[in-house]
Amino acid sequence: MIKIIKLSLMLPIHLLRRYKARTAIVQLRLHEHSRMKAVGDALHELLTNTLSVEEREMIAQIEQRRSFLLSSNRTIDVIDYGAGSSSSNRKHT
Repeated sequence: MIKIIKLSLMLPIHLLRRYKARTAIVQLRLHEHSRMKAVGDALHELLTNTLSVEEREMIAQIEQRRSFLLSSNRTIDVIDYGAGSSSSNRKHT
């Protein structure tokens, strides 16, 4: 019974979230700060699918690389330059 209720609410919840997102994007695009406007414009272009061919190709390349890295079992060595003494072990895998 609860599962049926949850399933029946999925679409209205999705539509409400989409409405809220659009409202937030409009507010970003009207913001006085140029960087906030740029974020709003970028999100609007993404959601309205108004990306150029070049942008779509770049996104496809990024997603392809992301998929490759996610499927990789390689370890990455990281040197932590944060707080601590100079004799601390700063290398992490």
